Amino acid sequence: MKLLFRVAVVTIMAIVFVLAYNYMTFKSIQPEALDQAAPEFSDKAVEHLSKAVQFKTISHKVEMLDADALNGFLKFIESTYPKFHEATTKEIVSTHSPLYKWEGEDKSLKPILYMGHMDVVPIEKATKDQWLHPPFSGEIDNGFIYGRGTLDDKGTIIGLLEAAELLATEGFKPKRTIYFFFGQDEEIGGHQGAEFLVEKFKKENIQLEMVWDEGTVIGRNQVPGMPNEVALIGIAEKGYVSYNLTCQMEGGHSSMPPENSAISNLNRALVAIADNPFPYTISKPVEGFIEHIGPESPFLNKLAFSNRWIFEPLIFQSYAATGSGRALIQTSMSATIVQAGIKDNVVPSRAQAVVNCRILPGEDLKSTQAYLEEIINDTTITISPQETQQNPSKASDYNNPYFSTIGSVVKTVYPKANISPFLMLGATDSRHFDDLCDKIYKFAPFVYESEDLALLHGINEKIGEENFKKGIQIYYLAIKNLNELP
Repeated sequence: MKLLFRVAVVTIMAIVFVLAYNYMTFKSIQPEALDQAAPEFSDKAVEHLSKAVQFKTISHKVEMLDADALNGFLKFIESTYPKFHEATTKEIVSTHSPLYKWEGEDKSLKPILYMGHMDVVPIEKATKDQWLHPPFSGEIDNGFIYGRGTLDDKGTIIGLLEAAELLATEGFKPKRTIYFFFGQDEEIGGHQGAEFLVEKFKKENIQLEMVWDEGTVIGRNQVPGMPNEVALIGIAEKGYVSYNLTCQMEGGHSSMPPENSAISNLNRALVAIADNPFPYTISKPVEGFIEHIGPESPFLNKLAFSNRWIFEPLIFQSYAATGSGRALIQTSMSATIVQAGIKDNVVPSRAQAVVNCRILPGEDLKSTQAYLEEIINDTTITISPQETQQNPSKASDYNNPYFSTIGSVVKTVYPKANISPFLMLGATDSRHFDDLCDKIYKFAPFVYESEDLALLHGINEKIGEENFKKGIQIYYLAIKNLNELP
């Protein structure tokens, strides 16, 4: 007994030592702020965003493209940013997507691409009366600019152009070539905008050093235990696919029902999906988040993050407590449509469901379907993917001067902010550029409170005036400083 007791004591002491050692050596890797000040931007920038919102550049379908709205928007930015247009050459990609080239002095350096999209999602008729101001009014009220596109994504475009206009006015001469691209159809897949640019670059053998698109944001009061801002820089996107689950069986009269029907078999398949979720996984973006935010976290969080070998189940449990947290560690499967039956006394011969999956980096379309087939395991059900599908994007590198410089720029404008890689749950045009670049960052440099997330594609979309101006400062410093990197 004494020997067993001693072994137990020694084992416990060893574990405590390892826990303490890992905790103590889990050091901060936050970048430093730049030793330079950001310029102030006037209310003119706010007025320009207000005007930009008034162009109804709505994405419906390709054949419903609003050429007048897009042409009007292009004329507006040309007249509003003359110095930028003098410094760059413009080419229209596809039908309406402008590509601006700011020629660099050193042709041996790969270019940088800054992106945004001009199109916005429609306004539901049922919600129009719920807007405080008409959704395309661009109303400026009580410190906010209201309207569809203020957040997604005209704030990005106008922010980039305001920064670039000032740089051009100051006589900025880029060392490496800089591209600016504003897509016309991101909200419906980017097939007529971003995909055209990718093909153009491939034909011209253009590889990119870095791509910066819209994406995740600077969260305030969104990361548990972190009272200050956290700049969540997207380095990857989840994949997307919806599967049709179809069960075809003999039907009949409901007074003499078969032992199994199309509905009952489909129902068992949906229960199997609900009861057998994908296993939790720490993907590269979440790994980066733990590395960057773990050392800045409160004691218990830091202890867990620095000792994943023993605390990983608790970390998963913490993430899984919310839908948004669970989405970061798991390929999701959600039944979104169920259809069967035409009459109350007829057993239908066909039942169908749609299951939407958002695929975590590390999985792909093939492995996702294989998992569905394994857990359903029913030969009466066919599983077929719908046409719209996308593998997860590649996870970009975050251990490089480009990522750290973006972080330094954010800390220059928000001195108390922490910087971290993150996983983008939605989709952006930048996913099309995986073959052209290994440093693709999906990041809108604007502060979001938790309640602001509902404004994306939602009612009363708006952005604060000062929030918007600070985002422009980040773009200005970033364009200037990223261009100096080797």
